[in-house]
Amino acid sequence: FVFLQYRSKSNCADFFAVYDNEQFAGLVYNIYYKDLVYVFYLAVDADCRSKGYGSKILKEIQQRFKGKRLILSIEEVTRLLTGFFKGVRLQRIIEVLHDVIDPNEKVAYMRSCVIGELVGECARVFVENEEEILRGNFIGCLIDHISDIPRKGYAECAKVAWDKIYNSSDVVDIELAGNQIITFLLDRLLDAVLHPEKNYSKLLLSRIPNQYDTSAESPYEKIQSVLDHISGMTDVYALDLFRKLNGLSLPAI
Repeated sequence: FVFLQYRSKSNCADFFAVYDNEQFAGLVYNIYYKDLVYVFYLAVDADCRSKGYGSKILKEIQQRFKGKRLILSIEEVTRLLTGFFKGVRLQRIIEVLHDVIDPNEKVAYMRSCVIGELVGECARVFVENEEEILRGNFIGCLIDHISDIPRKGYAECAKVAWDKIYNSSDVVDIELAGNQIITFLLDRLLDAVLHPEKNYSKLLLSRIPNQYDTSAESPYEKIQSVLDHISGMTDVYALDLFRKLNGLSLPAI
């Protein structure tokens, strides 16, 4: 704690105490480098846990450093993943984490615990509501009906993942590029199967593996073959094909 206070006096770090009106809620220690904000330490007071304070603090950090990229520390990941448990199970997980040195192994262990907990909870909900599900009367998804503690943990992880991962500038840029690639491939391949008499269509169709029936009788089956082919592409293959069809990548002559 004293070391963190000392380091916060530099221009590359800050140490915050978080309050909700008069109530102490937690501590945050950030480290800055260029456009990165590293949430090195985030601790929520014991009396404020499982009440959404962690998400609120992260949201406030995001607002304060809007336009910068945030990186979570192992402490914050630990807080999120242990939020699925309580009592004896939580204490056992904490004891195991104390014996593990590698941060990657810690995350892998907690991740497996969370997956096991969610699978067990969803299986329980399914068994308890099987008749209602079969009748079509079950409302919502299974995860909405699991126990209170793991449901709150799931909701907080989902929010952090959406805010920090799926909406990060790098991911959004990739999604925008991916959308352009998929749209282009769909346009070209669909035109080829629906108009196979064109010379360009013949060349393009020769690139499609024989397992996809592009010469089917009905337009529906032809379109289905294209969708099956594109949905089976890896990211690397789709990008490579996009570049070749656009003349951006040519084989050596």
